[in-house]
Order: sequence, then structure tokens, then C-alpha cells
Amino acid sequence: MRIAIELHIVSRASDYVMNVSGLVETITTEHGSHERKTALLGEIRKRDKAIIQMLKDVGVLNDPDSQKASALEQ
Repeated sequence: MRIAIELHIVSRASDYVMNVSGLVETITTEHGSHERKTALLGEIRKRDKAIIQMLKDVGVLNDPDSQKASALEQ
């Protein structure tokens, strides 16, 4: 159940970033302005990694192809 909830949260957050807030935000100060990635992107990445770990923990990603991919990540 927790995996489904996390997937839903990431899905909604990703949709929000793509359709509302955008991938970058413009920071304007008295010295000028610059762009940076939105903070929400970092949080989405963290949750994505957590979901992958949860799927591994419950054995969903224990096929040979997933094991090869895990070996490449490390």
C-alpha cells in the first residue's frame, strides 16, 4: 500500500512541475537574476529512489535484468 501512495505522490508532484511550476525558477535580487532547478525536483528524485528501494525490498525487482541494472548503478 505504501508503494502505491508514494507512486501517487510522485505522479502528482511530477505533473505539477511539468504543467504549473516548471523545471526552473528564476531568482531575482537587487544584483540581477539567475535560474536554478526547482527544489521540488530534488524531492521527486528522492521519492523515486525510495520507491525503487521499496520494490527491491518486497522482491519485485529481483529478476536478472534488474540485478544487472543494480550492478551498473553501484
